[in-house]
Amino acid sequence: MHAVVIKVEIITRGETSIEAQSLHDKFKDLQDRNKSRSREIDKFINQLRAEGIQILNSQLDGQNVIVWIWCRSQPALEYIERFYKSNQLTNVLFGVTSIPSFSSEVDQLTMVSIESKEFKKTVGKF
Repeated sequence: MHAVVIKVEIITRGETSIEAQSLHDKFKDLQDRNKSRSREIDKFINQLRAEGIQILNSQLDGQNVIVWIWCRSQPALEYIERFYKSNQLTNVLFGVTSIPSFSSEVDQLTMVSIESKEFKKTVGKF
């Protein structure tokens, strides 16, 4: 199997860490197979998986949330890079957590950051 894991930092601009904790909890819920999800969220997750992308984990880092994304192929990595460079990765991440990304509040509260070296990783075999 081929894969590379990239680190995505979601920087919350709120005055407290409540926003970050809430977002982190939503990503944790995605990992819990016992939690029920809407059909819309399941469909969205399946679309990402079809592209070779899976959200592995998240961790809270102060007022920020670190999300680890598994790209199972070079095209999957390019897919994430394309969305990041077009400022649409926020929509992908908030779509998977069912937060309405079109809300101006979300745009004001968050920024998605990926270091450029993450896209220079080579998809390897393991």
